[in-house]
Amino acid sequence: EDDWAAADVSAWSTGRNHHRDSAATNTSVRIPVRGVSLSIDAAGKGGTPGTTLSFTLNTGSDPDSYDLSLTKPPTWDISLSQVTVEDLADGGSVTITLSGVIPGFAHDTDSADATVTATSRGNSSVSQAIMATFSVDTVYSMSLSVDGWQRTANPGNSTTFSFTVTNLGNGVEDFTIDHTTLPVGWDVNGLPHADLAGVSAYGGTASFQATLTVPNDETPGWNNFTVSVAVKDSSSIEQLQSIAIEVENFAAMTVVVDPAAASSDPGATSSYTFSITNTGNSDDTFGFYIDDLPPSWQVQYRLPDGGAYISQISVPVGETRSVDIFVTTLASDSPGERSLTLTVRSGLNQRITRDSTLTLTIAETHGLEVMTGTTAKDGGSNEAIPFSFTVRNNGNALDYVSLPIPTPPLNWEATLSDTQFTLDPGASKTVYLNLRTPEGVWGGSHTVMVTINSDETGEKHTLNFTVTIPASPGLTVTLVQKNDDVKAGEDGSFTFNLSNTGNTYEQVSLKVQGKYSSWFNLPQASVNMAPGDTREITVIASPPSNTPTMDTTASFNATLSSNGVSILKSMSLSVEGAPPPPSTDNGDEGGFSIPGPGLLAAFGAAGAVARLRQRR
Repeated sequence: EDDWAAADVSAWSTGRNHHRDSAATNTSVRIPVRGVSLSIDAAGKGGTPGTTLSFTLNTGSDPDSYDLSLTKPPTWDISLSQVTVEDLADGGSVTITLSGVIPGFAHDTDSADATVTATSRGNSSVSQAIMATFSVDTVYSMSLSVDGWQRTANPGNSTTFSFTVTNLGNGVEDFTIDHTTLPVGWDVNGLPHADLAGVSAYGGTASFQATLTVPNDETPGWNNFTVSVAVKDSSSIEQLQSIAIEVENFAAMTVVVDPAAASSDPGATSSYTFSITNTGNSDDTFGFYIDDLPPSWQVQYRLPDGGAYISQISVPVGETRSVDIFVTTLASDSPGERSLTLTVRSGLNQRITRDSTLTLTIAETHGLEVMTGTTAKDGGSNEAIPFSFTVRNNGNALDYVSLPIPTPPLNWEATLSDTQFTLDPGASKTVYLNLRTPEGVWGGSHTVMVTINSDETGEKHTLNFTVTIPASPGLTVTLVQKNDDVKAGEDGSFTFNLSNTGNTYEQVSLKVQGKYSSWFNLPQASVNMAPGDTREITVIASPPSNTPTMDTTASFNATLSSNGVSILKSMSLSVEGAPPPPSTDNGDEGGFSIPGPGLLAAFGAAGAVARLRQRR
């Protein structure tokens, strides 16, 4: 220590000796002392979870450099502001910060020791350690809840409140419970309550109950009081919970619905009857309503036996009153069962209600409506003729509709666009009837009948569609054979040939006209003839047996049904009369009497007629 040495250093040029220079040095000896000194501003600090704490370290010594190391719990976030100290001068010092974050949800019983060690780089055996303690402060926090702070009760009734205390702090705590003054005369069970002890940190809970009984003579109205819960170790941490009880009149009833079920067609009115018995302690006026009535339905309430319409009814204590309900549905309602809720409400206490279920079954209804425009058209030969009509379901249920293929006139064609389909309630469908006439179609009016059937109910509708073809009636009548010379009491005949020369179907009426038309017998009163048809009609002439010899004429009349035109054909009949009977009046025995002059004249006339007939 303190030794010294002097040295002289010279330098010269070997080429030119006069170029030289020198310098002298003096070196003293100092033996270094290695050491380190650490100090801290506090041995321990505390903080709440989530906060950061800092310690200040100082180090100083002989000139040297140092390395710093840190030992700490692995779960804590603790660090140094620097881990090396470079070229610290003799007697110098440096400030280093040790920082740590208190973990979230750390309990107030948690702590962490951190050790900082400074080691000399000049001599690693020289070091110093210092320890700092991080501690967790107590956090007081809580909440108080109740299972319903507002209640209603009748005089003499009890209600129980359940309270829950939640410890939101970071330490196990005890809680004290208190309450404000209760209404006079009320009975309280559960308050005041003993302390709640040992409630766990971070969400631990404890519960207690308080049952309050309303005095029998308590008047209606609101009654309030407050429950107070505080942390026992920190009474300033407190929660208040208000509680309110509304005292109401004692209202009670029984409701009976009979009948409670009804059924009807859509659009009809159904009736129910319900009775209300007042089982409370005061006269009451009860209102009633059906809240779930479908839109556009109507409901009416009446006193029994057709009494007045009402919306509420007064019922004395212990008595019963009845009300009739009338529910009217819509004609368009679909079938099925509906449920309605009848609510009866006390006028003394609006919270006292009774619900009853009414059921209404709407029956299925079926009804087809058939609508058409024109049902008559004109037509011609080989022509397509369309018609249309619409079928509508006026019922409230699905209907199945069928249409048989119509039978058209001879040689006509008839088709339907639809022969079977379904119709939803209120739905409709248009159906087309397509007709086609044949070549040479008959004249006159032709009708095609269409039938619309409901397969669901058997309901049937009939439509008649008429096509009119220009008519050209024609009929010829020809006498083709006759037996017109007969004796009295014998039959003669006249045969006529009838031919329909027109284009109309005819019902030809037949008759005989004339003075002796009763002698002439027709085989039938009429004959049906299609265009082109021919018929042979034989008229039998039967003069009576007592007919004298004579000639007579009658007319054969054939009348057309389409236009009333008649065709007459003459029928001339010659009758040979019977001889006169012999006389039984004579004066001779077994002889004949002589004819009188009148009889002789008659015989003479008959002989003359006979001769004339022979000549003809």
